[in-house]
Amino acid sequence: MTESTWVCSPPSAWTRRSTLGVLAILGGGLAGCGNRDNPPSRNQLGSRFRLTLEVLIDGRPIRGSSVRQFKYFDDPGWFPSDGAGQSSWQGDATPLALPGGAYLFAMLEGYVIVGGRRERSYGPWTPMDVVLSRLGKRVVTQGDYETLSQAERQRVVSPAQARALVGTAPIVLALDELPILALFRTPSVPGSGLILLPEDLPKQFPGLTWGRCTVQVTDDPLDIGQVEKIMPWTTQRGRGAYSPDGIGFSAPSFSRNW
Repeated sequence: MTESTWVCSPPSAWTRRSTLGVLAILGGGLAGCGNRDNPPSRNQLGSRFRLTLEVLIDGRPIRGSSVRQFKYFDDPGWFPSDGAGQSSWQGDATPLALPGGAYLFAMLEGYVIVGGRRERSYGPWTPMDVVLSRLGKRVVTQGDYETLSQAERQRVVSPAQARALVGTAPIVLALDELPILALFRTPSVPGSGLILLPEDLPKQFPGLTWGRCTVQVTDDPLDIGQVEKIMPWTTQRGRGAYSPDGIGFSAPSFSRNW
């Protein structure tokens, strides 16, 4: 469970739904990208960020966090806006330890709003998606940004601007901006988790209520392998290595989902 790099064309149904499809293209393997462990550079599309979960147990806050990263490589011939892209996604689902050995995970995928309802995105959750959706803007490559007029730039941001908008100060996410959550009461049992909405946590775990989820840009080292330490079975293909809805826990599992 380290990292996965891919080139692909997105599922057409999801592409139609996504308002920021430029940030959610996934697929099979690709080699030779180089420097994949470094944070995105100033003009590179992507971000390294810390996601922190907080819930309340009988009013007492408990937290869990992890550092994830995504990049899209500045290759005009493969850029996602053309229907395919070179991208690298690193990191695992964010774990939060609960009493009794249970765990809550913020998964790598998120939701999109379709007809006023939350539906699975079939793509990676990113903080840029959240912030740019709030502003009604989209991100473009540095090369594309430099070709635009001042009027055209009012509707878009460059990669560096997108990271600055997320910023290093924690941003509190609204409930409909969260990644998908999975609750495992018995982590040792493969596939035994439950996908649920944050407002439904008290129904599934007495005494537990939702606190908040924050995200911020960081240069801290990536957190890789946390999920595997908690649930070694997640790395075993063909043995229920997903949540009940087939949502993977790590970057490589995205390629197995397609």
